[in-house]
Amino acid sequence: MPDWEVPAAMAPYLAEILRPTPMPFRGPGFAALPRFRAEIGPFIGVASGAGIAGTDSGFVVGSSGGVQGSLDVGLRLGLGLDALLGDSGDGLIFLQAGFVSQSQATGSCGSGCPADPILEQLVPSVPARSGLSLRLRLPYWLIPGDLILAAPVLLFTDPKALEKMAITAADGGLIPWQTKISTSIGTVQFVLGREVGASLFGFGTPNAFLTLVPTPEGTAIEALALKSIQWDFPILEYRPFREYGTRYTFATFLQLGAGFDVPLSVEVVGRPNAPPPVQTRVFGYIRLFFDGRRYF
Repeated sequence: MPDWEVPAAMAPYLAEILRPTPMPFRGPGFAALPRFRAEIGPFIGVASGAGIAGTDSGFVVGSSGGVQGSLDVGLRLGLGLDALLGDSGDGLIFLQAGFVSQSQATGSCGSGCPADPILEQLVPSVPARSGLSLRLRLPYWLIPGDLILAAPVLLFTDPKALEKMAITAADGGLIPWQTKISTSIGTVQFVLGREVGASLFGFGTPNAFLTLVPTPEGTAIEALALKSIQWDFPILEYRPFREYGTRYTFATFLQLGAGFDVPLSVEVVGRPNAPPPVQTRVFGYIRLFFDGRRYF
């Protein structure tokens, strides 16, 4: 509250206004102070968005990556501590599970691709695919995950120290570079280390696509069956829109980030003993998504 005193001349007028002002009341014998709700407490939410990712390489050595589009939707369960210490804090914690669908990459399969641009589309560097997506967001004190490591020890030995670490983490970290910056057009935040996403592709039925495969005679277009995990790490987050009312909050976010796509298993269909000519892809992305929550 502002540090000010009511001038003596205004006191009678202020009392006349405050006397009939309604006050929250829980029933006979129970008094309650005026209060308001903030984005604090457990919640369930839905997040849905679209993204564009770009890279200079595909799965197969020698192929070009190009650009991929993606759509995703997920269900979130978490704890909101966004307004715990003020508008600049971020104590958001959630675990999300959902589905993601990606288009095939625009890059070519390499120097031995078909000369016909129509046929070249049948030999993508990265195939169109769908899979399960998981996402975790957790504030940290100094390094990502330090609260998870410190909690089992400090919870029993020094709860006050753990409480101070958690408050500092929610307020932007020991080095406050993750504090939200408010502007006239939204909030900006550096979030590297606070959030990580993992997309599982090819689990169950591996993703199959045509690609150039080395052979004793040179190269040939053959089918490749692939299973991979794509990791993504948001770096910068911009929130242009937010609406909050009682128990519901709605917001739009724009994230800039980077990640890598790791092949876990690969097989040349029909030639299981052939060497797998694949590599880990590194990419950057832009993701626009909607976040809606219901607090309890």
